[in-house]
Amino acid sequence: MIETDYHAGRGGEVYVPVNKAYQRSAVKWMCDNLLETPSWLAARAIMLRIGKSTDGMVPGMQSFAMSLMLNDARMTRMLQNEAVNGETAYTAGQMLRDVRTCVFRELSTGSAVTLNRRSVQRNYINALTNKIGSSSENRVHALAELKSDLFVINEAI
Repeated sequence: MIETDYHAGRGGEVYVPVNKAYQRSAVKWMCDNLLETPSWLAARAIMLRIGKSTDGMVPGMQSFAMSLMLNDARMTRMLQNEAVNGETAYTAGQMLRDVRTCVFRELSTGSAVTLNRRSVQRNYINALTNKIGSSSENRVHALAELKSDLFVINEAI
């Protein structure tokens, strides 16, 4: 959302959604730079010199990033944007699909799942299951995401 502070009701729309391509690129950036193991953020050599461990720091930041991306207020704004702008909106369903593709990329590439990546995957599932108790429209999207092909296929494994 872009907010323009017009004074005394002068001007145009105060809240204007960011275009779909920009929103999708922002989610991709989060996936590529934060949900992947961000070695640039906590370089082991530097952390060892200052006496810090990266064990809890990186998963904590990733968990926080996941909660920001999937928070109810953001998803509600996306649903409202979809209701107003239809096909031109980046929908909550599209965002969830993009995040799922990122979080579970190992299934399509055949790569090994590291401890850190399992943590990211667990954060995603937890964020969705936390929405199930909600009475909002976000609950519907979380349930649909949990029932997606990815989770149904892997249930048999």
